[in-house]
Parts: sequence; structure tokens; C-alpha cells
Amino acid sequence: MNGFGCDWYPCFSHLDLAFCYSQETILIMERVAIFQIHSAKWISVSPVVVTAFLVCIFSCLFDADIAQGETSVFAGVHNVTSRASATNSPNGETAKVSWFRDFRAGWRESVRRNVPMVIYISSDNCSYCEAMQRDTWCDSSIRQRLGRDFVAIHLTPEQNEATLRRIKVDTYPTTLIGAPEGKVVGHRRGYQPVVALHQLLSESFRGGPTK
Repeated sequence: MNGFGCDWYPCFSHLDLAFCYSQETILIMERVAIFQIHSAKWISVSPVVVTAFLVCIFSCLFDADIAQGETSVFAGVHNVTSRASATNSPNGETAKVSWFRDFRAGWRESVRRNVPMVIYISSDNCSYCEAMQRDTWCDSSIRQRLGRDFVAIHLTPEQNEATLRRIKVDTYPTTLIGAPEGKVVGHRRGYQPVVALHQLLSESFRGGPTK
């Protein structure tokens, strides 16, 4: 979405479906937008209604601060099932990022690939989460690193209550880096700009400090 500084980025709905749209798509939808109502009855809807509908179905992504050492918090964690994915194409290059909405499924993928987990914890109606989604997670360099070097997991208290009772979170957004063996090796609370998130990813990936 160009207005958010990113012409194409993943948006996740409360129904665990992945919706992605570009400025071109919006223009097309503004010209002709039709929805099916009840039994095969079709009506035309104004661009304002279309935009409002899109805004309503998108959930707020993301969050992050600081932790020293490693903390075991993942043992025995269970949660709901869903997975949302999107393919990003900055500068003609394809970078695929699949956001797991089920913690255990993401953890299994982390073990299978032997790469760390990026666990982004956000909440609905969170302006800082929305800003981090817009400014940080849609950044092409961040997307490329996530797709290549990490397993991405997105949790919310609204959809992952049982999991987040075990992973103690007091700030939204929060970003955790988890090793495949189930240790937290990186932790940031609050909004993280691109530079700060790159630092967290680099330090956690090589096992350095996360301050």
C-alpha cells in the first residue's frame, strides 16, 4: 500500500486468511466492486464501502525490547491452528514469508529447518503494532531476511490466549527470537524501526548480545 510506505505487504484477517492488495488492485476495485449477497443476488458497491470493508477485515500485526541470556518458556505450549502466507516481490525478486499463527506448527518448522523463530506478538486496536507492520515488517530487506533465515510466527492474545499465558508478555507489540531448541535468545518490547530490527535479527542469528 503506497500510502503506508510499502506498495505490497501481507495483511492477516481474524478468519486466518491472508489478504494482499496493491494500489492497482484498489484502483480496480474502486471502479467496479461487486459482492454476492444471499442467493446469487449481485449489487454494486461504492469505493468508500469497499475500502471500509478491507479495513475492517485486516487485523493489526506486530510488537518488541530487551532480554539478556536465554530463557526456557516454550515447553508444553499448545495453540490454535492456522497459517497465513504471502509472497513479496521487491525489485522483481521474490521473497516468501509464511507467518504461522499456530506456535507449535511454527516451532516444528524451526526444528525442521534448524533456523531461529521470529515471534511477533501484537494485539488488536494497537496503533504501535499497526505502525510496525506498516514501517518495519513491510520493508523489503526485512522480508527477505525473514524468508531466508527465520521462521515467522505471529501471535495475538485474541487468538492465542493459551500460548501467551505461558509466554509472559506485558507490552504490545513484543518481538521474540527463539532458538529451535526452545530458548528465547532475543527480546524487544515496543515498536522497532527497521534498523533496530535488523540489529536484533543479526545478533540473535549469530548468538550475540540482544541489547
